[in-house]
Amino acid sequence: MSASADSSPTTNVFAAGRVAKAVELVQIRLASMRFNTALDIDPPGEFRIKQFMTHRYQLEAEGSSLVATLGYRLTLQTGDEDSSESETPSVEVEAFFQAFYRLKNSEGLSDSDFDCFAELNGTLNTYPYWRELVQSTTSRAGLGGITMPVWRAKTREVRSLPSSSE
Repeated sequence: MSASADSSPTTNVFAAGRVAKAVELVQIRLASMRFNTALDIDPPGEFRIKQFMTHRYQLEAEGSSLVATLGYRLTLQTGDEDSSESETPSVEVEAFFQAFYRLKNSEGLSDSDFDCFAELNGTLNTYPYWRELVQSTTSRAGLGGITMPVWRAKTREVRSLPSSSE
């Protein structure tokens, strides 16, 4: 079974790139994980799949490190869209991953730059871990293993392009 929910971030790649030039990935850690199911012993063959993503960042140690926390949530619902069944998910997987970066130099970087970096690069670095967690957890739960789609970023309009010196 594969998921087709579109949860790609929409971010400013130029702003994320300014931070990317100044950091080095140190570690990725699973901060928390939750799985819940309300299915009977024989799960249905089809689910409505929804995926949600959140991100935040934090500068630590007097600006020498950056932690991006990415939250992912997958819900599987039985029945069709018009069904009168409860909106409580039949299956729910939720996880928070932290990506730790060494920040070489934060001079000239804004909160918006860090936010775009956490959304774009944080997702790029943690999404493979999310895909594996969903695959292995749903497989162990007897759901056949759900394969999440490849992650694709979408860019948002940039009002003015950065100068060529950046």
